[in-house]
Amino acid sequence: MSSKTFVNRNVILTGFTSFFTDVSSEMIYPLLQAFVSAVLSSRAALVGPVLGIIEGVSESTASLLKVFSGYYSDRIRKRKLPAISGYSLSAAAKTLLFFASAGWYFVLLARFFDRIGKGIRSAPRDALISESTPAEMQGRAFGLQRAMELHYNGGEAITKDDMREIARPWQPWSSVATWYLWRSLDPVPVEY
Repeated sequence: MSSKTFVNRNVILTGFTSFFTDVSSEMIYPLLQAFVSAVLSSRAALVGPVLGIIEGVSESTASLLKVFSGYYSDRIRKRKLPAISGYSLSAAAKTLLFFASAGWYFVLLARFFDRIGKGIRSAPRDALISESTPAEMQGRAFGLQRAMELHYNGGEAITKDDMREIARPWQPWSSVATWYLWRSLDPVPVEY
């Protein structure tokens, strides 16, 4: 395979890692309201404000840390260590949800550390992809990585025709990307 059509393995690995991290986060996210409601069952009026505090603290932390982790990654000239640390912290943070019945603050801590992990990993991951890919392939590399990362939590349903259209420019990854996206939506296996 020529270097003009090859996508670096760092792109593929970060794409799959991002996908599975997002799947685990998005599986838990809808349950947060149930956790908080169960803990605050005697004080139902506090559920909304507590959820707002949890999301406000966690998302603002992630946004602020993206700037600082990018700066830190540039200073130490290492990309993989902060990216792996961020993904690991996000995975470890989900264990705090085991203690959610003890108090809503465990839900806050779980989301807080999950988003800290996201803030730590985002900028170094993007720099790793950029440094691992030739300049003429960076659009393809970032497109593939983002498609793998964002497919799960993209919001509205994507049809097979939409996926064909999205995957068309990804030659030679078109068949792999299309299979990956189809398989996640269609319970009937795709046959080639």
